[in-house]
Amino acid sequence: MSEQVREKRGFVKKIAAAVGTLTVLITGFYGVVGFIDSRIEQKIADDSYMKRLANQLIPSLIFDSTGAVLSDSGALALIEIPFIKKAGGEQDYYYEITITPKVFLSVAPILQPLGGPYVVTEERGEGLKWIYTLERKKYLEFEDSARSSKPERFRLEIIR
Repeated sequence: MSEQVREKRGFVKKIAAAVGTLTVLITGFYGVVGFIDSRIEQKIADDSYMKRLANQLIPSLIFDSTGAVLSDSGALALIEIPFIKKAGGEQDYYYEITITPKVFLSVAPILQPLGGPYVVTEERGEGLKWIYTLERKKYLEFEDSARSSKPERFRLEIIR
């Protein structure tokens, strides 16, 4: 065999080794990506994990005007049970709801009435407290007589 043939064979072997190495690397990369994707899909399909994740990302609380907690999605780990005071007369009344956080909240939690038209205002209270005033808006004269005797419900979402 001539010297040129040996050089060509050596060159071909080097090219084949480079292509083989590249193939192994690409296959390994796609294998790792596939493994990671399957682990993510398993976590997303796990209801308990998704519930824990939602509780940590968007903690919220649903409670009523009697102070009963109807649903807790992680909020009670960050706040005390809300203190609710109903004030005003029989026709024109409002709620004053005091939220006492266990940790510092730089932004006021979002309080949403779930049962009627209220004007919600919030202000900083003493220490870490947030105080909400909810004034009921009446659009029709017969609204109060049409309302049921069920307690009002509220949803509180904590922003971190």
